[in-house]
Amino acid sequence: MKEDKKIREKYTRGRKVTILSIFVNVCLIFLKLLAGIFGHSAAIIADALHSASDLITDFACIVGLKYSSKPSDEKHPYGHEKIETLISSMMGIFLIITGVKIGYDGVNSIFHPPLFAPKIFVLVIALISIITKESLYRYTFFVGKKIKSKSLLANAWHHRSDALSSLAAFIGIGGSIIGFKILDPVAAVIIAFFIVKAGVKISFETFEELVDSSVSRELIQQIKEIASLTPGVAGVHNIRARHIGNSVIAEIHVEVDGEISVKRGHSISDEVEKRIIENVKKAQIREVVVHIEPFERREKKES
Repeated sequence: MKEDKKIREKYTRGRKVTILSIFVNVCLIFLKLLAGIFGHSAAIIADALHSASDLITDFACIVGLKYSSKPSDEKHPYGHEKIETLISSMMGIFLIITGVKIGYDGVNSIFHPPLFAPKIFVLVIALISIITKESLYRYTFFVGKKIKSKSLLANAWHHRSDALSSLAAFIGIGGSIIGFKILDPVAAVIIAFFIVKAGVKISFETFEELVDSSVSRELIQQIKEIASLTPGVAGVHNIRARHIGNSVIAEIHVEVDGEISVKRGHSISDEVEKRIIENVKKAQIREVVVHIEPFERREKKES
């Protein structure tokens, strides 16, 4: 099936990006840990822990992409794409936990300032991390948008939060080197804030999808307008739509002339679905369930 082929292609492209991410994160973790230990920097060690959380979410991303790419079957007629949403939600929660831990350690270090200022080479490592992670964010985000992958987009934000945390570390380490030692743990607390913020955003968005929240009013209105302009349609009401992974399944009640044949009504139904799938640009509509109703029945109800 065409839909199953698209899902397999999505998994292949997403997997390539994530493998690159794993390689980069492994290198950065070792660099940051060594720099933090031998360079006396709490901020760069906190940044290394953030990169470690990115590594875990990389593996979670691959798992989510793999199982969500499985085609629909008798037991799962709507496919397995919500597995990716679930994995994304878990990634968000993991980010929050990581951020809270880093923030706690940072606050503790503020009240117990480090004895030694960080070494200058730690500053270089932080700069390398900023450039690398921002580049990885842009590439992952681009591919995630292209293949409409929520877990890949969530992973991209992990890279961006890591780049921001490295920036905070860079500033804190620089300030500590010139004599303001407290700036290093303060930078760790700022890093924690960015991590928690990204985690809350991802968790909230994925939770909304898992509980089948409706799509935006703007999208509902667009579906209504397209259906209303279909030849043979006399009225449209009771539109419902929800996300299934990266696509949308919609239900719509369409009123037609009560005197037409069943065959003609079915033809109008097919045309409504076709037009909605082809013309809605704000979301990927996978399926539209069209309920045909006679126009006269509604008139009688209103009289």
